[in-house]
Amino acid sequence: MVQAVLIEDDEPTRSFMSKHLASEFANNNERLVLETHENGTSFLKTLGDSYHYDVLFLDIEMPGMDGLTLARKIRVSMPHVLLVFVSGRDQYVFKSFEVKPFRFIRKQEFLDQLPDLVDSLLREIRSNSKRIIYLTEPGTGDIYSFDVASLQYVEARRKECRVATDMGATMIRCPFRAIAEQLEPWRFIQCHRSYLVNWRAIYRIGRSEVLLASGESIPLSRGLRERVHKEFIHVIEEES
Repeated sequence: MVQAVLIEDDEPTRSFMSKHLASEFANNNERLVLETHENGTSFLKTLGDSYHYDVLFLDIEMPGMDGLTLARKIRVSMPHVLLVFVSGRDQYVFKSFEVKPFRFIRKQEFLDQLPDLVDSLLREIRSNSKRIIYLTEPGTGDIYSFDVASLQYVEARRKECRVATDMGATMIRCPFRAIAEQLEPWRFIQCHRSYLVNWRAIYRIGRSEVLLASGESIPLSRGLRERVHKEFIHVIEEES
């Protein structure tokens, strides 16, 4: 599954691109979940702090906030997202380099360039897909995606879990055990019955707390202290 956004102010063009993008991804045996917006302001209002997108398709000339300004804002919260500019004006090619786009596609050549674009996108996305986890909320069916590298810890709160990342926190109505199982390959450390911590986020392990590089403090159970120390040292030795 590829999660993407298309931001295009012209409705017929937006519908045309949406249709053909979905078709081309399907031709490559990949489902595209495409969110569409008519302008950058609309997109930024709905952007969650911890939501992950694989690729953003952006027009450059739009009323209000242009695509380049939007891309600069996006790069702050999503530095690794793949940006694809789709524009009818060649003069923006060099200006777009400052936000490190993956591709610049001419609107008049969209269909001709689409197969090669999707093929390149999928190869890039699949090479990075191992670090993305997807969590489904059982009650609503909503799907949340997180970059493991930015995930700091998970806290169990009764029937919900608080997933804290570098950019903020999200509450998910999901069993703590279900999240723990998905995080198991990523070497998260359980320092308390209600906390799983990303070893990459740990700055110091004290007697009764785990201090994160962000400055946040996580409780450390006395009965788990020795195991946490050993796990932390072990994973550092293996990853170094």
